[in-house]
Amino acid sequence: MTTSTSLSQHVGSAIENESDYRSIVGALQYVVITRPDITFAVNKVCQFMHRHLDQHFKAVKRILRYLQSTMEYGLHFTAAISLDLVGFSDANWGTDVDDRSTAEAEYRSLTHTATEVVWLESLLSELHVAPSKKATIWCDNSGAVAVSANPVLHSKFKHVELDLFFVREKIAAGKLDVGHVPAQDQVAEIFTKPLSASLFTKFRSNLNVVSRREQKAVIKQLKIVRLLANHPYFGITLMTADRKAGQSMGSVFPHLITQDLPTMVSVKDADFSSVDAVFCCLPHGTTQEIIKGLPCHLKIVDLSADFRVRDIAEYEEWYGQPHSASELQKEAVYGLTEISREDVKNARLVANPGCYPTSIQLPLVPLIKAKLIEHRNIIIDSKSGVSGAGRGAKEANLYSEIAEGIYSYGVTKHRHVPEIEQGLSDAAQSKINVSFTPHLMPMIRGMQSTIYVELSQGVTIEDLYQQLRKSYEDEEFVKLLDKGVVPRTHNVRGSNYCFMNVFPDRIPGRAIIISVIDNLVKGASGQALQNLNIMLGYPENTGLLYQPLFP
Repeated sequence: MTTSTSLSQHVGSAIENESDYRSIVGALQYVVITRPDITFAVNKVCQFMHRHLDQHFKAVKRILRYLQSTMEYGLHFTAAISLDLVGFSDANWGTDVDDRSTAEAEYRSLTHTATEVVWLESLLSELHVAPSKKATIWCDNSGAVAVSANPVLHSKFKHVELDLFFVREKIAAGKLDVGHVPAQDQVAEIFTKPLSASLFTKFRSNLNVVSRREQKAVIKQLKIVRLLANHPYFGITLMTADRKAGQSMGSVFPHLITQDLPTMVSVKDADFSSVDAVFCCLPHGTTQEIIKGLPCHLKIVDLSADFRVRDIAEYEEWYGQPHSASELQKEAVYGLTEISREDVKNARLVANPGCYPTSIQLPLVPLIKAKLIEHRNIIIDSKSGVSGAGRGAKEANLYSEIAEGIYSYGVTKHRHVPEIEQGLSDAAQSKINVSFTPHLMPMIRGMQSTIYVELSQGVTIEDLYQQLRKSYEDEEFVKLLDKGVVPRTHNVRGSNYCFMNVFPDRIPGRAIIISVIDNLVKGASGQALQNLNIMLGYPENTGLLYQPLFP
């Protein structure tokens, strides 16, 4: 709900079917359970169940449009080494000057939060779980915070004597702390008032309402950290994570506890003065503003999709939001390393390719440039491990949904399509459209693209094989297998390699190309490190000569 939205029971005209309003709003109350980011908006439209007008119905439709555009989002739960109770208290009742003051309203909200904290402590006690320290409640009203620690009542506090003693007793007994938090960090405001887009997005993330894309970004970050751990020239001096600011990487991801990593900080508090290069592992839609604010001396490899598609109108069409860094987009270099090595060498900002586009373009680009295959009827059947869908707690990602089956998704509308077609069209110097269908497989990592192409007039399978051999015979990480050997994802697991081969189709004049990569390495962090090595003048295989993991 926008900050300019103002709903009233007296403004607007009646709607024809009142039952639709009640039915939709009633259903939205259940959605709030796993989507707390719409709590305020749903609460607002619920206030007009008795007399709903067209303006109220427009607000409901806005909520539905928001949900439709954020279907990937959900409440995400993660494990923690320690359990601390932290509450945020806020109120928006102070507009009625005849009833209660702002401070009084905030204090009542503080009291309600304290009762919830006491109940949670009681529940944890029954479960034999002991918080590591006493609970803290954050409030953005300095008057309410002061009264909670001071027995002298404010002159306008007419109705809160008993509540006051309840909170005071908890503070005096050392069981509760109440602190002041600036409004821009008051997470509870997402439940009490309409917010600007930037604050809403920030607080939604604080609630751990995140998208599958954000979880994929976390996986990319972890793989970057793993690869950098043994890099002879690069060291990690700064790590940012707004939701985990102040925490160590080892406390969030215990498998990294042996690494000497800096404590994570929020982006706004980050000091880039001693940093030479940055890996951006954020979900698309968030990277543009972040990179715009980075110092110009930094070399940047962006693992999101924000700078991969050159046409910003096409980006908006496929990603559902406008591009806010069009000037940076002109500067960005698409970092398919083996194809764009010279451009990457001189770049300041590299857009790291997606996993599917990497596995598809590496075999196809040399063949298209050599005019060995037709531009029409290119059919791509790609399969990925479930890590390609992120760590989000989605029903489709549950073991019972993934195991013993194959799940096709993004049919005809996967967001990697424009990136694939852009790269192939550049190679052909004419527009190419492809038929692309991705599938999730019951494995953790790995990716295979099986590509069906039509041979150009007079071209043979041997011509395709020799062209791929010529293109990649001196490459470290792209390997054409011996004739007849079928590439397997097992053979590239955990490595930066791409294995490929070409086979004759039973249909005359057609060929089948198979390409395999590890979607988390060559399809993400490995290629990102390969690009940064080139950008900073180091051998591109530095830190990447991990052999595939088998079994």
